[in-house]
Amino acid sequence: MTLRLFVLAFAATTAASGMELSTGGPYGRLARPTVMSVAVAPSAPSVVYALTESIGGQLNRSLDGGQSWQALTFLTDRYIERLAVDPSNPFTIYVISERSPYRSDDGGRSWKRLASDLAGGYGFIVTALLVDPQDPSTVYFASACFQRPDYHEAGVYKSTDRGETWTQLSSLGRNTDCVYELALDPAAPGHLYALSQGSAFRSDDAGMTWTRSANPLPTKAVVADPNNPMLRYGITEFGTSGLLVSSDAGRTWLSAAQTGPPYAVGLALDPATQRLFLAGATDGLFRSDDRGGHWTRVRALPPDAVAVVSSGNALFVATAFGLYHAFLADPEVWEVAPIGQQRLAGVAIYSYALDPTDASTLFAGGLEGPSSYQIPRVYRSIDGGAHWQAITTDDDRILRQTITVDAAGDLYAASGGMMWSFAKATQTWQSWTSPDLPSQVGWHLLANPRRRGVLYTIGPYQPALYSVDGGRNWSAMNGVSGLRTVSVAPNGFDLFGGGISGVFESHDGGATWLPNGGAENSSATDTWSIAIAPSRPQMLYRLSAIPGTLAALFRSNDAGTTWMRLVWPGEHGPLDTIAVDPLDYLSLWIGPLHSSDGGETWTWALPAGVSSAKIDRDGKRLFVVGQYNVQIFWTKLRNGHPRAVR
Repeated sequence: MTLRLFVLAFAATTAASGMELSTGGPYGRLARPTVMSVAVAPSAPSVVYALTESIGGQLNRSLDGGQSWQALTFLTDRYIERLAVDPSNPFTIYVISERSPYRSDDGGRSWKRLASDLAGGYGFIVTALLVDPQDPSTVYFASACFQRPDYHEAGVYKSTDRGETWTQLSSLGRNTDCVYELALDPAAPGHLYALSQGSAFRSDDAGMTWTRSANPLPTKAVVADPNNPMLRYGITEFGTSGLLVSSDAGRTWLSAAQTGPPYAVGLALDPATQRLFLAGATDGLFRSDDRGGHWTRVRALPPDAVAVVSSGNALFVATAFGLYHAFLADPEVWEVAPIGQQRLAGVAIYSYALDPTDASTLFAGGLEGPSSYQIPRVYRSIDGGAHWQAITTDDDRILRQTITVDAAGDLYAASGGMMWSFAKATQTWQSWTSPDLPSQVGWHLLANPRRRGVLYTIGPYQPALYSVDGGRNWSAMNGVSGLRTVSVAPNGFDLFGGGISGVFESHDGGATWLPNGGAENSSATDTWSIAIAPSRPQMLYRLSAIPGTLAALFRSNDAGTTWMRLVWPGEHGPLDTIAVDPLDYLSLWIGPLHSSDGGETWTWALPAGVSSAKIDRDGKRLFVVGQYNVQIFWTKLRNGHPRAVR
């Protein structure tokens, strides 16, 4: 798509004004709105409710088993958190909104607030909402707690009159105990399980008394096998494997096989086939055909699953990319429910890099999906940013914190003590551990664009390292640490860097460094960005924090021997990187700002909010990251086709 943008100018208009920004992404998969919860009416399986993520949350209803949906109107500006359906009446539903329970008796057309006399000044932090499947007048909810001594609304609450009146069941311990999970046995609803203060509790008398258990209990959900009155399956999010099994009607529970996901948030059973389905949150949906002995991930679905329910002949799975449903007889064929508008999932960019050997190729690291669940991805474009393709799979969930491309066109990535490479020649990934790398976040990986396999790690308050073998082995840079930025001259051996201790230079490819004599090296010259003009390496630009400004701009015409301060409009704005046109040493960009005379005058040439400007090796295209780190945009600086180094 092409976005035509209005521009404002600080100074005289330059040739950069009135530019067009275009973007091809990267985008994620086609997706519907995020579904946070789903409930099927037990008395009428064709009636399904789904809670989608939006401003305030949106409750949706289907009367035909999920084929079509209607958005229901809730109370204005009320955020919906939890959802439950009366087991005997498909049009009686309960929700939690603004820390209080509500009930509708007409399918969501009107609502009544419940328990208004119980909540104090802080309200409830509801973590579970349950309706007794054998006695619809009995309703439970669990509440966690605020960390303050005067809060008394935590615990388990019970109503025996459809929510009209409530009793706080305080025998879990103190009435300020946080209850994070609550489940009941659908075949014996008087059996309740709760997780509070890091311990599992059980009640065999509908919550009147509770017993602490030293062993895991199914405090998240319990499923009963209708064909075997003694068999139960359950899950808990606390301290155990994904599945618990009981063969004595819930009296004792044992952990099932360890081959499944370690973290479970939803569980469903197909009674006809004894097949189990387990929602593994960020691990996706899993299926077991041997009662939990072995698990297989359902790859036809998005890589997350926050809830799973079965009723009648259908199975529903709530994901960050929409509500999916399948027939239990064929759980490999899935359709996305037509709830809300279908659109490409957004991608939040956290790092991107240009290929110094091919002006058409660039890479981006991003988080795909809504803010509630984001998948780490690495994307590649081979047509100058017009189109993008993910080069990591759904099963690859590791966040590559920083990416860079070396002089051979090979992509390198790092996070903590891990390194990855994506070889241009083979188009394959390799990974390895590197104990020399910093384990914490906040550092960056850079490649020497002129020397194959030469990499650098930099970051404030981090050791500065370099590698000459593609990140397999690392050595400390001599004479410098705490670098924030490094720029490499066209010869590949002259480097300038800046950081918390000022400006430094190296003339042996980064092995040894000396303070730059032309810049005052003290904490007052904390340098955030430095750039060598490729077409005139003796010309340098840098942004340094000095008293009274966030980002003072300096230029050196003599390879750092002397520096001249320039006046520019971003002195008190957000810090950003400097990009110098490789064909014009006087043309530079800092975010949306452009100067064509070496920083003397400036034009606001692009929309406010764009950042991280980079220019391809041919000087044909300028790239920026969009506002809020969404998408990579580009604009033409010169006509002509990009060329690659062969």
